[in-house]
Amino acid sequence: MLFNIHPINLFRSLSLALELSSGGMSRHHWRTAMICSRIAEGLRLDEWQHQLLVYSALLHDIGAASHWEEKKRLHNQDVDNGIYKHAENGYELLKDSPQLGILAKTIRHHHDCWDGSSPSGLAGKSIPLNSRIICLADRMEISIKEGLHVFEQHQDILTYLRKYSGTLFDPELVKLVHEITRQESFWLDLANPHYYNNFFQDINQYGHMRFHADDIVNIAEIFATIIDRTSAF
Repeated sequence: MLFNIHPINLFRSLSLALELSSGGMSRHHWRTAMICSRIAEGLRLDEWQHQLLVYSALLHDIGAASHWEEKKRLHNQDVDNGIYKHAENGYELLKDSPQLGILAKTIRHHHDCWDGSSPSGLAGKSIPLNSRIICLADRMEISIKEGLHVFEQHQDILTYLRKYSGTLFDPELVKLVHEITRQESFWLDLANPHYYNNFFQDINQYGHMRFHADDIVNIAEIFATIIDRTSAF
């Protein structure tokens, strides 16, 4: 049996499923994906790489679902050396999947530092581009404070990115983000929870993926593994 599924509907649903086990992670994933998509447009990435970037961003913290201590660190704006294990766990979860394995390497390196100080030892442009984009978008999203109007904090967020340009972040991406964020719509869309549906509709242009019943089962088994690691019950 074959199923025709919009890719973005699949990955949005998988990202939302993490909400049930990760205390608010899906909104972080969605906003990170939105930032990544704007960066991809600024870089004029081809459609396939843009597509993979968005899908990876929607699942980038999949390895943190069952690691409560590390998950708490992920919501801290400060650079923390204790945030790499979940990236490796995400890689291990996905690498052998015929359907999702193509996202594994990007997720593995999404916290690698530009200066090479991360455990992987990769530095600069040896870090996959999509990983570098997610790294910046992830920390940018974490920097958004709830209860404070986005225009009261956007300069502080950009200052934070400049602070870590050349150490944590790719300097060229930091420069691009400064250009992109001159548009007020960038910040307003991030702050508007009703914009999520518009974002997902816009990227429905990626079309359908055809899955066999076994494909769906294989993807479900990845999430079953996450559930089992999260709760013995």
